[in-house]
Amino acid sequence: MQRLRAELEPHRNRTVVCPHCDQWALVVADGDSKCRFCTVRTDAIDYVLRRDTGSNATYRRCPGCDNHTLVCGVLTAAAPDVPVDLCFSCGKTFPARKNCLRCNRRFQPHDFETVCAACLTDRVAKEDQ
Repeated sequence: MQRLRAELEPHRNRTVVCPHCDQWALVVADGDSKCRFCTVRTDAIDYVLRRDTGSNATYRRCPGCDNHTLVCGVLTAAAPDVPVDLCFSCGKTFPARKNCLRCNRRFQPHDFETVCAACLTDRVAKEDQ
């Protein structure tokens, strides 16, 4: 890992723990996500299936490239305690989204919100009637 430090540094925002060797060395790149330590290539499905079973990882359609390769709730080397959504096709990261407790749609929470803006607006409108 010492040897790889300089190679991994510019990619910290899209480097994750490899599900094969458990090293912070899997660099997610445009359709070619490869661990720089064990050299295994990993796609979104493989990553989700091999992750710790307690993580509840899922994958969805990426808002950037429209491929169904956005892995939700990923921890990266850049911020190992802040989950993000990371696309295994285009390599872009997005703030982690949550499922609305009312309608189950994905939304970007602000502070500690548990329902999306549409459901919140709907609830306020019903209360005003």
